Amino acid sequence: NRATEELFQSRGLVGTTDVCLEKLAGLQAIGVDEVACLIDFGIALDATLCSLEKLSELQRACNAARDR
Repeated sequence: NRATEELFQSRGLVGTTDVCLEKLAGLQAIGVDEVACLIDFGIALDATLCSLEKLSELQRACNAARDR
């Protein structure tokens, strides 16, 4: 349970766009310039594609925030 909680709270991009942008800003502040995406097996195709679209939206928001 502790590992799962840590993943959700600090290591994973889980939550609203604002929550994820905050996590990415923290990573950027310590020099991280690339984030990987893990797509797990066993998840329905529609849910996976929806999540990838949300990830794309997050990328655009992150780039816009960085360019300000």
